[in-house]
Amino acid sequence: MSELPPTPKDVFDRFLKGLPQADIRKYEVYEPWTKYTTEFFRKWGENLGYSVHCRKKYGGKKEHMSLDLVWIKKAADQRFIDLAMEHENDYEDAFEDELQKLMDVKALLKVLITYISDKKARNDFVARVAWAIRMRALKLPEEQYLLMLGSCPEGRKPRESYVQFYGYVFGNTGCLIRQFKSPIIHTRT
Repeated sequence: MSELPPTPKDVFDRFLKGLPQADIRKYEVYEPWTKYTTEFFRKWGENLGYSVHCRKKYGGKKEHMSLDLVWIKKAADQRFIDLAMEHENDYEDAFEDELQKLMDVKALLKVLITYISDKKARNDFVARVAWAIRMRALKLPEEQYLLMLGSCPEGRKPRESYVQFYGYVFGNTGCLIRQFKSPIIHTRT
């Protein structure tokens, strides 16, 4: 097992690399996104040597602390969460529920994936996430957040199989450290 978990940029790039083979027929159909996301993180974590916890229907052992997925590293008599991931198709629920769970758990990298096509709503959501992280009292000094927002690309219809992702990396104080933007990806081969 590697000593350090993947960086936020590694996670963003690797997640996007597999999308063309995901066979997701429509941007606005939810279950295929949840299945791809969870199985992607499960397989990757197992390949890196982590004990991976997620729902059994996605090949995992069981959820850990009601999180969609975690990568746990065991060292001596302690366990550490290197990555905690939450995936929610509805961005309001992602803020109210999933982000709160991620802020509550001690993990080095906390990944929240949701979907917002409207540019203003996306910018507002990013600002709300930064504020929520900033206001959190208890945090690990080295923890980071990766917010990945899927979007129906401009000029495309939600019924089509195209997506574009925006990535935002926050430090434990809520400061935006880095941003990424994917090319438009066709999710069917």
